[in-house]
Amino acid sequence: MKRETGRPPRAHLMRVKSPSEILETLDEDGKLDGLPFMPEMVAYCGSCIRVHRSARRTCVVGHGFREMKDAVFLQDARCDGSFHDQCHRACLLFWKQEWLTPAGAIPVAQPAPAWSAHDAAAAARLRRLPTRDGERYVCQSTALESATTALHRWDVRPLLREIVARELALSDFVRILFRTLWRRAGGGKQDQLIGVPGAKSRGSLDLRQDEWVAIKPIEELRHNLDEKGRNCGLTFPPTMHHAIGHSYRVAFPVRQIILEQTGMMVKLGNTVALDGLLCEGIDVAMCPRAEFLYCRESWLRRGAAPADRPGANRG
Repeated sequence: MKRETGRPPRAHLMRVKSPSEILETLDEDGKLDGLPFMPEMVAYCGSCIRVHRSARRTCVVGHGFREMKDAVFLQDARCDGSFHDQCHRACLLFWKQEWLTPAGAIPVAQPAPAWSAHDAAAAARLRRLPTRDGERYVCQSTALESATTALHRWDVRPLLREIVARELALSDFVRILFRTLWRRAGGGKQDQLIGVPGAKSRGSLDLRQDEWVAIKPIEELRHNLDEKGRNCGLTFPPTMHHAIGHSYRVAFPVRQIILEQTGMMVKLGNTVALDGLLCEGIDVAMCPRAEFLYCRESWLRRGAAPADRPGANRG
């Protein structure tokens, strides 16, 4: 089968191919170029979704930035964890170019066509793709190292390609270079919000989806962080500093997540994800993965929705 290469332009409407078409692209392990097609992705087959941005350059936990060929992120196409014991990471899914086709003038709201018997059988096979290897979970996140190749930290060519594609502003490119040089000189450590000694509580707000909260002011946060800027192991990262004092809606409680570096499921208590509070890569060279940033309930206080806007304040 002829490989489809190239990157669809950002914001172009793409149709996710049928289950039978996708099945033909996969090897015996259910992967394409080392990247798994996950059972949760079957629900998107036939849907028309706009491209969010290229996934060529992506961060991999423990390995820095690496390169993936012919892959994009689609807008809001996230894993719901339904085949991975309800993992709550809600990762933005990687889509290989061979799994997509241009949708042309098809309206976004148009329903996907009904599956044929052949596609229904293919979908059943895709839903049976492996999600465990012993005690270790198998998903796109845990397979990223093998599905990507190394990038030298001073290789700016991927960034230049993103500038040409209008996915990265020139000002952000300059900021990435500046922050990289600053960190190399040892100044990056000043970014971390440092707390005070003593035992820390995760909080006990018992927050539910769609409740409104505000992130506490800095001085209150410090009393809920230790000397390393953590609360019971969870860091309040520099990429969340812009959100301090702002109001957000609870997207969902986070009870368990699969760790990318180990493939093991870990439990989290009194922790939530907030609508619109995503890692935008400001402090990590504009990583495109848009991961949810987790908040301990002790960092938050209940509050009313902002009067001047119906949605989350994104900082």
